[in-house]
Amino acid sequence: MPHLPNAARPIAYAAAVAASTWGIMSAVGGADAQQASNFVTLTSTNDSLDGLRWKARPVIVLADDPADPAYRIQMTNLKSAASELKDRDIVVLSEADGSASALRDALGNPEGFRVVLVGKDGGIKVNQNSPLGVSELFSTIDAMPMRQREMKG
Repeated sequence: MPHLPNAARPIAYAAAVAASTWGIMSAVGGADAQQASNFVTLTSTNDSLDGLRWKARPVIVLADDPADPAYRIQMTNLKSAASELKDRDIVVLSEADGSASALRDALGNPEGFRVVLVGKDGGIKVNQNSPLGVSELFSTIDAMPMRQREMKG
């Protein structure tokens, strides 16, 4: 899958990456937005975004191996920004062993490292095969109309 500049990654690109944005939200029944932690490890029985729509912004981090350097960098960066994640209603869903097959299928069965930001509406906002910096993640989210309303209220 090609790496596109930020401006070229809107919903239209998301539709090409996955069968549909709704399919991703329904393909991924057990992740719950009310987790005590902002970090959830996905498994074959817990690979659903169903409970997150309109409640959280999932950041999905996938790799074929937990030792993948990009995976380790991404997870370290996200963990270092835990309070900012909570402020933006971000839940990090990670899987590094191929067990979240429904989610991987919904995302077009990516191999290797992948990081995906899904909006509260279920649309894919970012989908890339290199680590996403937290400043880029936060600026992307902070520019979203829903987030703008949250910051005003």
